[in-house]
Amino acid sequence: MLMNRNSHSRPQDFSLQAAKLSDSQSGFVASYSATETEPETKAINKLLASKQKLVLPAISGSNLIWRIPEKLIPGTHGIDTPIGPRVELDQISLVLAPALAVDANGFRLGKGGGYYDRAIEDFEGLVYALVFEAEYLDSLPIENHDVKIHGVITEETIRTF
Repeated sequence: MLMNRNSHSRPQDFSLQAAKLSDSQSGFVASYSATETEPETKAINKLLASKQKLVLPAISGSNLIWRIPEKLIPGTHGIDTPIGPRVELDQISLVLAPALAVDANGFRLGKGGGYYDRAIEDFEGLVYALVFEAEYLDSLPIENHDVKIHGVITEETIRTF
């Protein structure tokens, strides 16, 4: 799957499709800084920052923590790490999560570290993943620790489970 991402060019940034979801949320929105192979998140991050609703993940040990990004620095796994005030998960209404694929049952395939599954296992807000349309699949193999998400955003549509 990752090989396919590396072999095609990214479509135009479609992350603004998440704006409809974020506008209906009262708390912070947790997004992420996309890597070169992931769907771009610059547009939604810029919009959320202008509304003072953006938080980004930072790796802390084996977990994710959330910070208001006053500055970004190179971090673990080649992912930009935010420097700024910490925000607790209960202050977040919506998480936009990266994924390699999402299935029709609402399960996402991450990169194998389990960071997002641990971060959202007790989360009471909404979780939507951003993937390319070709990465929305009928089913994925799941494990006991996999956490079901609420929906998926692709360059073509938003699906809610």
